[in-house]
Amino acid sequence: MAGIALAALMIVGFAKSSATAQNSGRLDLIAQTTWIGSTPAAVDLRITGAPADARLTVKVLAPVTTRDQVIATLRQPVLESGLVADFEITDLDAARVGSGEVVSVVMPDEEIGLLLRRDPGALTVVINLMSQDVVLDTLITHFLVAPDPPVPTHDLGVAVIYDMRQPLATDTDLDVSTNDESISAATDFLSARSNLPVAVRINAETLEALDTTTKPLADSEVGKALAGRELLLEPWVDLDEEAWRSSDESDIVISHYASGRRSVDALLHESPSGVVRLDSDGTPQTLSLLRSAGATGVVVSPDQVSPNARNRSRPVSILDGNGVEMNALVLDSPLMATLSGPDPELSGQHAVVELALQAANLRSDGVIVIDATFLDPVALDVLFEGIAATPNLTPVTLGDALHEQVDRTTTGAVTRATLEPITAPDYSEAAADLEFTKSAIESYESMVPDNEAPIAPLKHLLQVASSSSLQPVGMSKYTAKVLDAIDAGTQGIEVIEGDRVTLASRSADLPLVIRNEQTLPVTVDLFLRSEKLRFPDGEHKVLRLLPGDNQITVRVQAPTSGDARVTATLSSPDGRIELARGTLNVRSTAISGLGLTISIISLAILLSWWARTILRVRRNRSADSFSESTTDNDESMADTQEGES
Repeated sequence: MAGIALAALMIVGFAKSSATAQNSGRLDLIAQTTWIGSTPAAVDLRITGAPADARLTVKVLAPVTTRDQVIATLRQPVLESGLVADFEITDLDAARVGSGEVVSVVMPDEEIGLLLRRDPGALTVVINLMSQDVVLDTLITHFLVAPDPPVPTHDLGVAVIYDMRQPLATDTDLDVSTNDESISAATDFLSARSNLPVAVRINAETLEALDTTTKPLADSEVGKALAGRELLLEPWVDLDEEAWRSSDESDIVISHYASGRRSVDALLHESPSGVVRLDSDGTPQTLSLLRSAGATGVVVSPDQVSPNARNRSRPVSILDGNGVEMNALVLDSPLMATLSGPDPELSGQHAVVELALQAANLRSDGVIVIDATFLDPVALDVLFEGIAATPNLTPVTLGDALHEQVDRTTTGAVTRATLEPITAPDYSEAAADLEFTKSAIESYESMVPDNEAPIAPLKHLLQVASSSSLQPVGMSKYTAKVLDAIDAGTQGIEVIEGDRVTLASRSADLPLVIRNEQTLPVTVDLFLRSEKLRFPDGEHKVLRLLPGDNQITVRVQAPTSGDARVTATLSSPDGRIELARGTLNVRSTAISGLGLTISIISLAILLSWWARTILRVRRNRSADSFSESTTDNDESMADTQEGES
């Protein structure tokens, strides 16, 4: 738009240069005759700040017949050549309309009327506001003269785009707001021009922000202003499609365009057209992606395409990344520059003259497209009033404009535009950040599969984070907010580590307490590990944890007695988020079958050893007793014999 404004200043520079230099006395166009007919031609001017001796000089130059010549006369009219009329109005009071500042300059029909009507084309009218010999201000306009008899001309359609997209309505805290002043101005603009086929750009995120519970959007003033409008195909939030595509995130683009269509249909009960305004970094690959998203045609600025495709009055052809043709409409920057002049009434008149001469020189029907977003509404209204008064000018929709036959060169070849994109920003880090955040949301969603309440706002923030109105740093603020929310939503889930558990049998139920400090039930995966214990029902369980402490039992087997450790790990069902890890100490006093066998054998051996030992002791004791008894008997018999002797 800066380039357009600069061009506008160049166009009207001659007309207003004296006023700028003198800063005294100003001419502004109020109304004028556009087409010279049977009545005298007139120009109504507002004169402000003029001294008492101010007068007007009027020069009418010979007609020009092309649009380029009209533009040239606005920059520097050649006053000495082709002079048709030259007169002065010295008594401004006599020419005033009422008692105000408006002065009517009427061409003296009895003197120069025939000269004005003689040759078809655009008569240049140069009006100077003079004080003595000083030019205080200059105004240049044109009268149009139709050929007589009329020469058949082709129709020139005029299509208009109006951009009412807003900055992001959703901030990182999920607070939603809109620029009410801007929305109101856009609504007034469209409502006041309900009879014009103005195509509108608006994102679904803005529409959702404007939708309220008290009044459906379709029934609001905004909805009524948009009703029946041709809506350009837009993503849910504004995207840099090429930046995401080159970062291998084409799915983001496809999903945003699908979301945009759904929201427009749901909120406005309208279907977007297939026309897309191509970003300045768009490439043939971008066109292929947009085609996949539903695009059937694009609108581009002149600086986005090769010079051969600029300033065309018909659609041009562009090849997408697959070599498939797509029609493109190139914005008419020169006309937008004309309409951007400081005097909107005069700018509108200039634009009418340019288009009328362009239509008169067409070889076949044509179309042009302008972006009215930053144009003065008065200039636009004057333009369309002139279009209504010109038989071969007509308002058209973008869809109709795109369906016109493609522009061809003088040799009959299709005018094929080559895209000249600027370098797309590097979104690779942002793409990785979004992918990681998306995975985190999916993991959290697997924990609360039946509850969208905590998930929906996170998905909303992730959608917003893709907006081209955010730099990568701004995108990271949104993703960080999502990750913080997921972190908060998964805190307080833990395995309670109690005292050591003693198992008295070889197979037993191990009690386990898992705490959920969240206010929602959550689904988690439990994984058990132990070097000494076995889990006959499996090491993995899916648990639904209610808020508070959850008591569960795990069947375990103890192959051996002694101390063991069980590690319990909790994670999201998809395994991407580890929630908690705890250990339980277990003592087993049960004896295994092998241990019992060994113990029995050992006991048997021990008993056998005891038995043998006891028998040996007993035999030894018996032998000792018998030996003692025999000795005593022998000694007793010897004593008896001795006594007898």
